[in-house]
Amino acid sequence: MPPITRHARKIRSLLKNSAGMTWRDYCWHLPIVKNKVFLESYGGNGLTCSPEAIFRYLAAEDSTDYTFVWVVDNPAVFADDIARLQKLAPFTVVKRGTTDYHRHLYTSQYLVNNMSFSSDFVKKPGQTYLNTWHGVPMKKMGYDVPGRIEDARNIERNFLASDYLLSSSPAMTERMYLGAFKLTNVFNGTILEEGAPRTDLQADPQKARAELAEQFPKLRLREDTRKVVVYAPTWRGEDYGSPADAVDLVINAVSGIEAGLDLSEYRVLVKLHQVVESQISTDAALRSRVLPRGVNPNLLLALTDILVTDYSSIFYDFISSGRPLVHYVPDMESYTSYRDVYDAPAEWPGIVAHDRDSLAMAINAASKPTWEPSAKYRKCAQDFAPVDNGNVVRRVVSTVFHGKASNRAVVRPSDGRQKMLIYIGPLNRNGITTAAKNLLSNISHDKFDVSVLVPFSKTDEERRIEWNNLDPNVRVLFRFGKFTGSAKANYERILRLKSLRFQVGGATKHQSELWHREWTRLFGDAQFDHLVDFTGYSPFWGSLFLGAPSGSKTIWQHNDLTADANRTVHGEKPLYNNLTKVFSLYDKFDKIVSVSEQLMQVNREALATPETKSRFDWSPNSIDIEGMLRKASAKGRDSKESSSTFTFVNVGRLSPEKNQQRLINAFAEAQRTNPNIRLLLIGDGPCRADLEAQVHQLELSSKVRFAGSVDNPYPAMCEADCMVVSSNYEGQPMVILEALTLGLPVITTPFKSVEGAFPDGGGVVVPASCRALAKAMVSAAATGIDQPAFDPYNYNTEIMKKFEGLFQPKSASKSKPAEPDNSYRRSSINTYA
Repeated sequence: MPPITRHARKIRSLLKNSAGMTWRDYCWHLPIVKNKVFLESYGGNGLTCSPEAIFRYLAAEDSTDYTFVWVVDNPAVFADDIARLQKLAPFTVVKRGTTDYHRHLYTSQYLVNNMSFSSDFVKKPGQTYLNTWHGVPMKKMGYDVPGRIEDARNIERNFLASDYLLSSSPAMTERMYLGAFKLTNVFNGTILEEGAPRTDLQADPQKARAELAEQFPKLRLREDTRKVVVYAPTWRGEDYGSPADAVDLVINAVSGIEAGLDLSEYRVLVKLHQVVESQISTDAALRSRVLPRGVNPNLLLALTDILVTDYSSIFYDFISSGRPLVHYVPDMESYTSYRDVYDAPAEWPGIVAHDRDSLAMAINAASKPTWEPSAKYRKCAQDFAPVDNGNVVRRVVSTVFHGKASNRAVVRPSDGRQKMLIYIGPLNRNGITTAAKNLLSNISHDKFDVSVLVPFSKTDEERRIEWNNLDPNVRVLFRFGKFTGSAKANYERILRLKSLRFQVGGATKHQSELWHREWTRLFGDAQFDHLVDFTGYSPFWGSLFLGAPSGSKTIWQHNDLTADANRTVHGEKPLYNNLTKVFSLYDKFDKIVSVSEQLMQVNREALATPETKSRFDWSPNSIDIEGMLRKASAKGRDSKESSSTFTFVNVGRLSPEKNQQRLINAFAEAQRTNPNIRLLLIGDGPCRADLEAQVHQLELSSKVRFAGSVDNPYPAMCEADCMVVSSNYEGQPMVILEALTLGLPVITTPFKSVEGAFPDGGGVVVPASCRALAKAMVSAAATGIDQPAFDPYNYNTEIMKKFEGLFQPKSASKSKPAEPDNSYRRSSINTYA
């Protein structure tokens, strides 16, 4: 049989994806079944945690009122758990991602998950999504993990789709939801600070012992009446590749624990993460102590007299018991180097041990009858487990399933700021990216709650660094995963994106639903006051923003876009198709904003219709002053060393519209008059090879240097003597603003919006000819350029006022703004059974 070609594999993949989309779309349109409950725990890896507690309660309350579906990816592994829970109420088992999975997912009234559904999940109208999460975080999460904000992208997406998030306490709410995941203002549901339902299983130790004894007779819990010490370490990120380390850690811990105990009174049991358990199951010394995978951790905690753990959040479940707690952390330094924790060991509630000997001493102290909870222990219990009193699940079910109000609810947390979502593009090295990053640094975060949208890429390390270096005040949201509409709608979308006849106004019903559903897939129930397509070059992202159910919609114009659309590179117009489709979207946007007043006039004259003419506006780019000076390692050009040569610098994409060809010809002419001048070109692009050939032909290779694309051009700009711009057209070039800030004189050709490029005047504007440009360069090298002083701080102040003015409510001047209806309120905390 002949091998499958690459083309055939692609077609097969497309057919498979099309079939999957069609099935999910069919399931999406199926009716919701009343009181059908869809439960998933740890991504289908078990039937446990708070989803299990909720299932138990609903089954006992009146199982005939509910139908249940459990997600279990490996039913054979969890056969005993399935059989155990089937005794309480019948349920259907499905594997994640299968056709049955999606059918049940989209026909269930209630969705319960302790982590997150996969990236193709979109909550339907009429569904109620309860995310229970799986514990108070001790290890840092979300935006609190340095350099890894993208790791939490699907968790945050699920949170935004949730109707209810469970929290153990106000302290957990602040740390987890409002802190680590920045949900203030964008979460449109309710945070229930009712505690963790799974902890109800700890309320009756005798019942818990009896249940575990029946499930696992080999544990001999009926015969062996000794007190129980449980060692429950967390999973360490390095364990996958180093099983021996995991085994050694557990052996040393068990040895230290037993050294501190009277083993006639105590027995030691080990509850491990499943990854570590599989590595240790072959070790004879530990096998008798390691608990089976199916042992419910909360049933186990009910009969635990002393808990030994490390960085695991399991101790937050245990702490309401008031029983002894020990933290064994022999690898504190190495662990926190790749996964930091919120509190320093000195603040932990239990006794902290760093080696085997100190562990034995800690265990010995914890086992004495005189042991009492410390002040830190009591404070931690009050902060993070104040209402874990055995009635948590009843209260949660009462609110979520029966609609009764909770007096421990945080409803739509908000601080009153205007909510803005900005698409800033893929963060390529160009002026738009620089302008976007500067805007994020200069915008008033006291007035605006800013989210940025970026496309996600798994393999692009450069982009990952950029995401994590954005202003820390902003929330970074990612588009990842695939459309969830029908194959027909996706086919129409692709045709329309490729077709010149791209009109949102003529969108089919399938298309309208597709974009709205994609918006919901990415942002759940989040709503924004303002949506800004800051790039303005892609019909895809423009269409996505137009699919938003609410909020003002603004699109940016960074250039003379008619000229950009007609720009020719190697005989083709690479931007024509995309930009003409973007132009067709303008009548759906509330504002169309250019980066200078002159550019606005250029674009309005070329692109406005009678309906859109009044929507054109302008707002100049801002400058990251402190960031520039820091990267330049100098305040302006004060540190420039004297030299007999005079260096011109050009910073920008090597592309036809920048016309570096004219610049090089002008430099060649100027160099004949003054052989001591030099030219530095910083940037890359499609014309580089042609420009290098031009330099070689003119025999200027020793005088002209191509630096390529660089992360930090500012030191080189500080060392240069004059910036020179020879573009055919521009918007408001960031390089001119940056040169003015660094005190670098500028020579430029007269593009249409050139007046708006120099906010305080200055600069030398010359005709767009080689001779005029060469004459200006010779003059600059001989006598310098008399350029007025530029105050970048005053400039930023004024243009940010202009920016903010674009987003003032239309009625602001007529009446007092209404109070936001999504105010952040927490009900009074009244303890009740």
